[in-house]
Amino acid sequence: MKLGWKKANNAAVSIILISLAVGTVGLYAYLNFTHRYGENCAFKIPDTMRPPKTTCVVLEKAESEALRVQGLSDRKNMAPTQGMLFVFDQSAKQCMWMKDMHLSLDIIWLNERGKIVSIKKNVGPETYPETFCTDGKFVVEVLAGTADKAGLFTGQYLPL
Repeated sequence: MKLGWKKANNAAVSIILISLAVGTVGLYAYLNFTHRYGENCAFKIPDTMRPPKTTCVVLEKAESEALRVQGLSDRKNMAPTQGMLFVFDQSAKQCMWMKDMHLSLDIIWLNERGKIVSIKKNVGPETYPETFCTDGKFVVEVLAGTADKAGLFTGQYLPL
């Protein structure tokens, strides 16, 4: 009887250890991916501190009218890995301006499927009150130069 108990006990311990190992590996892979790429990673840019690695650009969402009107206005600085995703109710002509802006931006329009339909690069605060309009459902604003660093182009899809 004692010998049978030991075998059952060893089998149970083995199953527990294997389960822990598989769970640990899975958790490590998930955390490593989300740490490196972020759950909200829109696209990657070269990491100048660790070439040839890349860093994700994470977009803050502006889904309400109030958030879309405020946008990135009045921000004095922003990390090159940050930006804003403007989510509109429907695909239509979406116009952006640089009211109360302190930073130059790249403005990227996307259709309802996340396809880039237009990019306006290096739009400076001095362009206000000029508006920049293109048909789309989404607009992404990032620091000027980010579109080029990320290799973004018209016709490319971004994961939204």
